[in-house]
Amino acid sequence: MNRLICSFTLLLSMTLASSTAFAGGEPFSTNAEVRKEISRAISYPGAIQHSNDVEFVLVSFRIEPCGLISILETNASNEAFEQYVVQKLESMNFEGTNGEVHHMRFTFRSQDI
Repeated sequence: MNRLICSFTLLLSMTLASSTAFAGGEPFSTNAEVRKEISRAISYPGAIQHSNDVEFVLVSFRIEPCGLISILETNASNEAFEQYVVQKLESMNFEGTNGEVHHMRFTFRSQDI
């Protein structure tokens, strides 16, 4: 019984650690050039109504060998901001990549504050 409790605790700790890494405060990626190019392309969408002072979008995506981006998973505080980020990413092209997966967090602070 004690072994079962230890195994469950270890599994729970590993799950929480992996989800915490994805929800970090800054954009992160294994390729600094990709992160820099994407950060340059995605700015605050002034035409979108914000619900909160800070909106966030978490995205997992793969850059296919042909250079196009395939969205794997998203999580966002506002659906309009999520759609904006997805549309921007899907319109980008990165030639010379090898199908690597990236995880990024985009934080949009209200321009009213």
